[in-house]
Amino acid sequence: PPSRHTMSLPSLPQAGEVPKQAKLFIGQIGRTTDETDLKTLLGQHGEVLDVTLIKDKVTGTSKGCAFVVMANRIEAEAAILALDKQHTIPGMPNTLQVSFAKGEVGAPGGGG
Repeated sequence: PPSRHTMSLPSLPQAGEVPKQAKLFIGQIGRTTDETDLKTLLGQHGEVLDVTLIKDKVTGTSKGCAFVVMANRIEAEAAILALDKQHTIPGMPNTLQVSFAKGEVGAPGGGG
């Protein structure tokens, strides 16, 4: 058999492929929504690597928004399409705002 030392690592991005992770901004989540709730909600659309609730520095209470890191851009875009202005957290009057975080490729005012 040929002795090529090629390793197949599908998780490593190749030139021209999507970046490994994508950070999303999630607004209108309400003050009672926690990391687990968001991980469950966004987990329906892909792998959630990290959830960070934005909290008031003084009181420590949630400001009703969060950053979520998805495993890749494709899953992040799937979450945006499925949830942005489409899904409402129970008890909230407005639909979720889901978009790429500032500075992410594809974000409003960001690179790309």
